[in-house]
Amino acid sequence: RARLLSWFVGQRLTTFIRSPGAGTVTHLNVVRGQTVAIGQPVATVTDLTSLWLVAQVDETSFKDVRPGQPVEIYLNALDRYFNGEVVGLMPDLPLTPQQAQARASSPSAAKPISQVPVRIAFDYGDALVYPGMTATTKIYIR
Repeated sequence: RARLLSWFVGQRLTTFIRSPGAGTVTHLNVVRGQTVAIGQPVATVTDLTSLWLVAQVDETSFKDVRPGQPVEIYLNALDRYFNGEVVGLMPDLPLTPQQAQARASSPSAAKPISQVPVRIAFDYGDALVYPGMTATTKIYIR
């Protein structure tokens, strides 16, 4: 019995994992053959049909931004322009680690200008748009 138990402990089991929702795997946290624990996240699954972007607007210009304003969006990775519109102002959204680092390492001796996140919706049709892509935005103030 002890030999059988030691044999079983040394075996690797293959488990198939199903996502709790529909979407596309946009990030894998594990590699094939890796041991995982119960409850450990193994992948990020994203619904790519309804993405939006968050643009950082200087606080000095934020007062002029309103929901419904048209936006021109350029996605660097696709070398394409898209039309969008401002759908929300999010002044309480916390900074990403990249934004915090950029703010901390600002070479300016004066107080750096804070930036406020603005949520923008856009129609990207069947373009291969993924979370984390870099974009340049132009918000048209009326």
